[in-house]
Formats: sequence, structure tokens, C-alpha cells
Amino acid sequence: MKIYANLKILIPYIRRSKIYLILGFIGIVLVSAIVAPVPYLIGKVLDILLINNVKFIDVQGILLLILTIYSIKFIINISYQYLFAKLQQNIVNEIRMDIVERLIDAPLSFINKREKGYILSRIGEVQQIGAIFSPTIITSFVSVFEIIFCFVMMLCINVKLTLIAIIIVPGYFAISKVISKKITKNTVLVQENTAHLNADMFETLNGMEEVKLLNGKQTQLSKIFFKTKMVIKSAIKQSLSMVAFIQSISFASDLVNVGVLALAGVFIISGEITVGVYTAFSIYINKILGVTQSVGTFEITIKPVCATIERVKEFLFADLETQKDAGTLKESISEIFFENVSFGYEINRLFINKISYKFSKGDKILLLGDNGSGKTTFIKLLVGLYDPIEGNIFINGENLRALNKDEIRKRVGIVSQDIFLFKGSVLDNILFGVGDKNRKDVVTLLEKFDLIDYINRLPNGLDTEITQNGVGVSGGQAQIIAFIRAIIKEKDILILDEATSNLDQDTCKKIMSILSENELYKMLFIISHQDYEYKFINKVIRF
Repeated sequence: MKIYANLKILIPYIRRSKIYLILGFIGIVLVSAIVAPVPYLIGKVLDILLINNVKFIDVQGILLLILTIYSIKFIINISYQYLFAKLQQNIVNEIRMDIVERLIDAPLSFINKREKGYILSRIGEVQQIGAIFSPTIITSFVSVFEIIFCFVMMLCINVKLTLIAIIIVPGYFAISKVISKKITKNTVLVQENTAHLNADMFETLNGMEEVKLLNGKQTQLSKIFFKTKMVIKSAIKQSLSMVAFIQSISFASDLVNVGVLALAGVFIISGEITVGVYTAFSIYINKILGVTQSVGTFEITIKPVCATIERVKEFLFADLETQKDAGTLKESISEIFFENVSFGYEINRLFINKISYKFSKGDKILLLGDNGSGKTTFIKLLVGLYDPIEGNIFINGENLRALNKDEIRKRVGIVSQDIFLFKGSVLDNILFGVGDKNRKDVVTLLEKFDLIDYINRLPNGLDTEITQNGVGVSGGQAQIIAFIRAIIKEKDILILDEATSNLDQDTCKKIMSILSENELYKMLFIISHQDYEYKFINKVIRF
């Protein structure tokens, strides 16, 4: 029963859309009540028609009543299924958005410990949670009403046959329950294997350039082939268990119908019931068996949903990098102090070991060292992407651990070593995360620093569309776009991480001139692995 506890997570989402749930429930109960007399009425029509010299007018009223009932059922069915579809999509999309928001707010270390493809697969699985709010499953919840209505009508028709049905139903339920457990187990296994396959597929697509350059085709295909075999194996098991379930249930239903027919035949011969009564009773017993099967196989849908919730729960409740009671800086950043800071991506392998530095407003710092020496890691610590393993970082005298990381990053402009450009126009990328600037501001800035020509060289200037991860622009153009993005709004700190590595010498000089002659920042950090002559630098830190 522990796995069902995961359903509690859905309660807040259900409350937000409870009106759809309540109205949908009412619709299901109404349909169950309205259609309950139909089998009885059908039996009545048959009994009347079997009487000699009967005229159509004798059953016309009953047929019209049945038609009216089915028409009302049609309207209510459409209405409540629409309500449940609305409920389903609201809840699924709210959960999906909460997961994405939580992932953005989670520490970077949380993301880096998991394969991106695996995470995407888990987010995709959220759609499966909606299955619990499908009309079929909701009907199973309230099927007790339909069973009650059916048994009441059956008792009115014939008490003996009803008592026999009461004996049969528990056995039928037990068969459904036992077989459904096997299907549930195999369904969960298929989901898990598919998630791991998706992780490898994502890795291959994401690193396609390296796969080609390093002749890694066979290596990746072997990994994917192995994971695919696991998916196929589990999917075949799932299919076989489903076939066994369907055939077993069908066979059990056939046995019940044959048994009811045999008993009804005896009662008809003895004159206890009519053919119409048997027909009505047969329809009722099949409706009850259908509901019993739905309840018995409830786990087929519910357990995979619970398992999905279990898997996405770690993302819904991931730790936040900024706690709710985090403090904010009231003034611009004027002082940064690294106090005996140590850090490593693995505890037993430190990239940075007990460093202490102090930076003040007006400082222009060069971080110099070989690739992999810890320069970029130093910056990641500064902006709060990671917390030090030992020591502390203070900003304006406040411990960075206790500050709102988002507020800190709003005060930082950065051109990363690995520039990521989002799908959209060049203008969209420049204004990404900047709410109070527009196209005119961008054009003014480009003209002021004589960088407009670099953008105009693009096919459609600022409106040039960029596909995934910067495809469509050169490395140098990407660095210019990232540079403009970093300085479009004045920042307390400006960070350039190998930001001119793809620029020609003249453009590089122009960027350095812009940095030295304009007040674009209160503190500047430049990362480089080569000792260029930065005349405006006043501090050099060697790694």
C-alpha cells in the first residue's frame, strides 16, 4: 500500500480543478442511474412482442422512452468526458511546469548527477499521470453506484438469479485482480527500460559531432542496441501478460453467460421467468461483470501511475539552491571575499584548495591559468552555481550561502566559455532574461560601440533565426551576441570566460577598448589561459 501513498501528491493539483472533478462525478452518477432501467425495458419489449397479435403501437411508448434515455446519456457522456479531459490536462501540465521550475531552481549539482535524457524521459512520463483522471478510471471509482442500481433492478426481476450472480461476482473479481498484478509489474519495467534507452538516445544526438569525429558510431549503436533489446524483452512480456489477461477474462465471462443461460433455461421451462426477463437479467449480469473487471484491473492503470509519481517525485521535491528565507542585497555589489575556499566536483579531488581573495569595487581581475586549472570553477562558485566544500564566500559581508542566488545573478553579466544560444532570433537571445530593454536599446548599444556591422553580416540582422544551440552563426558571431547580452544592462560584475577566443585580432582589441573606456561594470573578471597584455587589469590571479 506504500506505493499508493504517492497519490497524495496529486491532492493540491486536484483542489485547483475540483469543480471539473465534482461536475464530472455528478455526470457519471446521473448516467448510471438513468440507464439502469434500460435492460428491464428491453426485456419488457421482448415479452410483449412474443405475445400473439401484438401491434407495434403496444411497444412504441417503451421504445421512445429507451431512445430518450440513450439521448440523455449521450449528452451527459460528452459533457463529463470533456470535464475530465479538462481536469486531466490541467493537472498534467501543472505538474510538468512545477517540475521544470523546480529543476531550474535546483542546485546545478542535482542536474549534473543525472543524465539529461533520463530527466527528459521522466518529464515526458508526467503525461501518464493523467491516465488516473481518464473517464474510464473515474468510472471505476464510482462504479459502486452502477452495481447498486443493477442489483436493485435484478432483485426486482428475479431474486434467485440475483443471488447466483452475487456468488459469481467475487470469483470473477479475484481472477481479474490476480492477472492484473502481472501486467502492472511488466508495465513498470517497460517504463524504466524506455527511460534508460531515451537517455542513451539523447546522449548520442547531443554529442553527434563528437560521435562522428571520434568514429564512435559502433560504440553508441552497441549501447543503444543493448538498451533496445531490454525494452523489446520487457514489452513482449507486457504484451503476453495482457493477452493472457484478456483471454482469461473473456473465457470467464463466457462461462458465466453459459451458466446463467443454463439456469435461466430451467426457470423458463418451469415458467418462473420469461424470455424477456432472461434477456434483461443477462444484460445486467454483463454490466456487473464489466464493472467488476474494471475494479479488478484497477492496478493496471493505478500502479504505473503511482510508479511514475515515485520517479518524478525526486524532481518535484528537489532541494532548492535558494531557500525561502534567503536574504537579498540592498546595495550594489562592492566587495567579494573568498575565505579559505575549497571545492571539487568529487570530494577526494579538489580543483580549488583553501584559496582566499578579496575584491573591491573598481577591480579588474585577470584569472590566468591552463585549461582545467579551475578558473571557470572559480566563477561558478562566485555566482552560486556550486557551494564550496570548505570555507565561505562573502558578498558585501553577507555569506553567499544565505543569499538569494537569483538576485546575485541579476547583478552579473557573463560571457561563458561555452556559449549557449537559444532557439529564436538573435534579438531574442540578446534580450534573454532582460525585461526592461527592447530592440531600440539593442540597436543603440551596437551603434555606440561600433558593433552593428557584425550583426548586419547575418542574413537577417537581429531577426536572423538561430536553431538549437547556436547553429546558424559562427563562433565569433556567437561571442559578439553573448557580449552584447552581457552588457545590454549595466551590471555590478562583468565576467568574460575566454570570451574573445573566436574573434579576430581587430575585434578582440575593440572589445578590450570597450571594456577599458566605458563604465559597464563595477567589477570585471577576465578568464584566460594566455598572458595577453591587458593594460587596464589591476589584479592577476594565477591558477
